[in-house]
Amino acid sequence: MIGSRLSTIPKRRPALALILLLALALRLVYVLPLEVGASLYGGDYSWYAREGRILIRTGWTYGPMPTGPVFLLVAGAAEELGAGPAKLPGYMLQRMVAGPTVFPDPVGRGVPLVRGLHALLGALTVWMAYRIGRAAWDARTGLLAAFLLAINPQFIVEAGNPTSESVAIFLLAWALAVWLEGQVSPGWRVIIPAGVLLALAALTRSVFLALPSLLIAHLWVRHGWRRALRGGATLLLAWLLTIAPWTVYNLITWDRLTLTGEGLLGMLYVGAAGWQAPEEVDAGLSALVDTTEAENQQEAFAAGLAATILRDPAGYALTRVRELGGAMLQPHNTNAFPGESIKALVSAWLRDDRTLAGLLALTVAEQFGIKLLLYLSHYAGLLLGGLGLLLNLRRWRMLLPLYGLFVYILGIHLFLSAIPRYLFPLALPGWLFASAALVTLRDGHLASDPAPTAANH
Repeated sequence: MIGSRLSTIPKRRPALALILLLALALRLVYVLPLEVGASLYGGDYSWYAREGRILIRTGWTYGPMPTGPVFLLVAGAAEELGAGPAKLPGYMLQRMVAGPTVFPDPVGRGVPLVRGLHALLGALTVWMAYRIGRAAWDARTGLLAAFLLAINPQFIVEAGNPTSESVAIFLLAWALAVWLEGQVSPGWRVIIPAGVLLALAALTRSVFLALPSLLIAHLWVRHGWRRALRGGATLLLAWLLTIAPWTVYNLITWDRLTLTGEGLLGMLYVGAAGWQAPEEVDAGLSALVDTTEAENQQEAFAAGLAATILRDPAGYALTRVRELGGAMLQPHNTNAFPGESIKALVSAWLRDDRTLAGLLALTVAEQFGIKLLLYLSHYAGLLLGGLGLLLNLRRWRMLLPLYGLFVYILGIHLFLSAIPRYLFPLALPGWLFASAALVTLRDGHLASDPAPTAANH
């Protein structure tokens, strides 16, 4: 079975190469004309760039970080490189030594470099989607998934966002590709790289911290509990050793035992209180609890979370379900374009007009076409991905990491703050299942699983 799959790979290489070139070209065409502009205001990049640059120059942070160091280092390095090659490397060395002088420099010069990196990582994520699809189904499914991700407007626009999602999704896709390709006989050459990649993904987005449990569960259902114990111990060791330097840094420097970042309680509180600007979060927290009595911000968040839930438990539960549902139904990246949202335009039409002429008039709204394309892509992914999830239920043992990713991301954001951006990593397995559904509908039968070898039990 596996031999027949692998024998098709050379025949697919020219098509895959064209798809990867198309993916890179589409992303570069989108990101190269973009200006730094408004993306620095109200977003995360300014904070990442400022603190990342300080970390690179001095080796220290202002305090315990709410996130891991990977995107801090990406943004900080981009800002340093954005200063111009004439100032390197002496400039960087001078600034690293002269720590107190890091603050006056404005951030933003590194945004084009980050976007270029994201365009490259976006193309590599397309390659990983092919590898995942080939390993989990067959080469045709992998090729279709790669093509659909290459031309997907949400993934293309994502390359222009100077946020951490592109890096995290690439690392997650790479880990899944390595893992699923090695599932006939998963040895240390599979388990250790997967553990390291998942650790790096968690050091980029802390929400991925518990993903090793999915791979250990996969070992158990596919290869038995003995193999799960041995392989799981190896996986966790590789994962812990990768995370350890950052954990030790925080322990020594700030006397805080944290694996990746301290943002969990903050996200739980925002999930309970509702999405707000940082200054509004602080004001709301101060109104609920006496923040001066808390030893640190984490204690204040914990007290504020408890007070919010206890004040109205039913309202809290309803808020969480409503917010998660809204984040699932709202396409990611429509807010990257100016003009009124399609949701607001349609709501106004339903309320005030309801005529065909009025509906057609919506199409001339600013950036309506690209926003509509994002909506169509999002809902096509939801429908086809959902169909693929249903059609492949009998193969859940082989596909457990992909099914588990849906349960994990949706489950954790039932408690953490949920916005379309935070759920965007699910678009990767979603389009893989969508591709599998399309191939199944064309062929009229489902793919079968490769059987584990007897030595694995």
